[in-house]
Amino acid sequence: SCPNGCRKSHSSCGNQIGAFGVFCQLQRGIFGHSQAMNAHILIVEDEFLVAANLEAMIEDLGYAVIGVAPDAATALTLADAGPDVALVDVNLADGPSGAQVGAMLSRLGTAVVYLTANPAMLGDGVPGTVGVIAKPCDGQTLEAAIAYAVDHRNGLRRKPPAKLTTFANTPGA
Repeated sequence: SCPNGCRKSHSSCGNQIGAFGVFCQLQRGIFGHSQAMNAHILIVEDEFLVAANLEAMIEDLGYAVIGVAPDAATALTLADAGPDVALVDVNLADGPSGAQVGAMLSRLGTAVVYLTANPAMLGDGVPGTVGVIAKPCDGQTLEAAIAYAVDHRNGLRRKPPAKLTTFANTPGA
């Protein structure tokens, strides 16, 4: 793994080893690791293969996945671990409960990004949550959305990434 603590191999995080020491270069061109790289992510997704793919992508980006929840009850149990960001699908194993799950997680201090094939099901958005990304999405989109959500949680306001639709009713969005 990376000697700078990003939990990635040298080839996946872009580490460079040379006469001037070791450093990590993120794909977006920032040297060093942002606070977002220490974020703990909760995945709320009932489709096993989708959840496994998300988990692998998130870990490859250097984040810690605290768990995968297929339904509302599991998501609320895992919320006790204090995730920084939750990626929440709308349709879960217990029905279309994702909007309510996201609202509850948001009230607990978690930055919530919906990741769904059905963004229209969220209407104008869910108060307190960050926004929505349409599935499927690539690693670059996922990385940008997580970094934005961490910044948002920490009170930093900036322009959202291109494929993240923020909700008008989200403070600071």
